[in-house]
Amino acid sequence: SVATKLNANSGTSLLYAAIASLAVVQQKETFTRQDLNNAMKSAVGYYKPTYTNNLTSYIDTLLKQGVIIEVAKDSYALRESERSAMEQKLS
Repeated sequence: SVATKLNANSGTSLLYAAIASLAVVQQKETFTRQDLNNAMKSAVGYYKPTYTNNLTSYIDTLLKQGVIIEVAKDSYALRESERSAMEQKLS
């Protein structure tokens, strides 16, 4: 799974894996907060219910790190400069 390849061992790293799944694997241009939460929940064996409660914090972290950008309220996109790095990690 994407979570396994990216060693998703925390809420932020699982969110990163969810973004990789949506943006790189499924090739979605944008994704909502709900899309991200659903993708995290689909990572059976990695997801913990507390991750939903802390989703805002995880999103803020990745926004500050420049991994994603907010294109509208609760709608995000992968920064293009991050796409190739993510693709390499998944190959």
